[in-house]
Amino acid sequence: MQKSFLALTTLSALALFAACGTDEGGDGAADTSKADSTDTASGGDSAGDSAGDSAGDSAGDAAVDSQTGDSQAGDAVADVDDGKKHKTCAAVGDCVLAACAPKKFEKDCQNACLADSSDAALVPAAGLLSCVQGTCLPACKDSTDPGCLSDCITKKCTSTFVACIAHGTETKGSGTCMESANCFEGCETGKTSTPLACYAACLAKTDAIGAKALSAMAECMVSKGDSACSKEMIDCVISGKSGPLACHEIFGCQTECEAKGGNGDECTSACLSKLTKEAQDKFLKAMPCFGSKEPACAAKVMGCIDPSGDQTCLQTFICAEACTANAKGKDPESCIFSCFHKAKKTAAPAFSAAMAACDDGTGDAKPMPGDPTPTGDEPLTKACMTALVTCIDPPVQGMKCPEIMACNEQCQKSGSNEKGMGCSVNCAAKGAKAEVEAMIDFIDCNTTCTAKCKTGASDCQPKCVQSTCAAALAKCMLPK
Repeated sequence: MQKSFLALTTLSALALFAACGTDEGGDGAADTSKADSTDTASGGDSAGDSAGDSAGDSAGDAAVDSQTGDSQAGDAVADVDDGKKHKTCAAVGDCVLAACAPKKFEKDCQNACLADSSDAALVPAAGLLSCVQGTCLPACKDSTDPGCLSDCITKKCTSTFVACIAHGTETKGSGTCMESANCFEGCETGKTSTPLACYAACLAKTDAIGAKALSAMAECMVSKGDSACSKEMIDCVISGKSGPLACHEIFGCQTECEAKGGNGDECTSACLSKLTKEAQDKFLKAMPCFGSKEPACAAKVMGCIDPSGDQTCLQTFICAEACTANAKGKDPESCIFSCFHKAKKTAAPAFSAAMAACDDGTGDAKPMPGDPTPTGDEPLTKACMTALVTCIDPPVQGMKCPEIMACNEQCQKSGSNEKGMGCSVNCAAKGAKAEVEAMIDFIDCNTTCTAKCKTGASDCQPKCVQSTCAAALAKCMLPK
């Protein structure tokens, strides 16, 4: 999904002045910014003064893009034919780009383009040029950042850029917001000589709903950043569509779609549009929270997953373990979320707490279901093991501590599919609660010694265990 959304960031980056992002463009920014305040506003003044000075043909629209083959002749043309060549703001912008980029955007380089532009096109063009010249060129005068100018334009000139692209563009097409976002990728700097006209042509192919969603998403992304625009992104993806699926079913839908050969973007779009309106709202709230440990996120994720089955926390854990064991190289996430949905409401918090406690901090819960840790290379933390005990809820009566440890060792060597955490959890579930807690204390102490002796002498580990873990070892091994 992200790849398509990145195209919207490109749209908002304003290809008109993207050439200034190169070394040559950087020099141009410095040269142009030497003008005084009167000169800086010359974009607007020249636009007004030159409106009727020069005659040109009435082509008025952008040329056929040699890269994409998209004709931009009829989609972005103003109705009035005043004899001027450039009838849309996009056409004016592309002319200025072609004329000024080789001259490092020196003073008055845009005048010939403005003189041969229609009055209707000059209004939005003058606004955009005035913002760029008055705000961004001076701001980037001494900057060594090659992206300074484009960054400034996206943040400071957003409204005038959007107005320029929209000028003279009628959205009478049938394309969706996402299709237009993908279309914009072909308009990036270096892919076409008329980038603004290319953007306008993409917009013209969009239907009214898609155009509205596209504009809202672009505005949001440049003003607030991608992470704050989940609603706008989803609105773009679904184009007002909905279906019968519950929120948690999106994960299974996505997996099934990809198994049939669909790519990530296509499957995300198709599956989101199959959710009910209520489910879409739940997913929207939960989306920023997947993988987060923030307490405020737990309720949002639970709202989407909606645990409402009859599985205990242990059964949910075993279910999730099986997902990873049977994944065969594929992402088991949808299967794990399905297990989560089957958990009792009372069991879900303990399972969620165990997932969070056992996460290694990278978003990948290494010691959780299916992770191969039988060699002890990735030892469990005490917080993780304690959370697992809460999830497992061992009986009062059961195996002793030495028996639990022997059970785990035998399981690891047996070739069973329950390698790693599967063995540990299933053996712990057979132990008495006090014995499991004693085992955790000893394992935690032993882990501390392992870390301490990683670069020490060969006898460091046994000496550390003997001196530091004697009480924990006795509590586990000695009969009670």
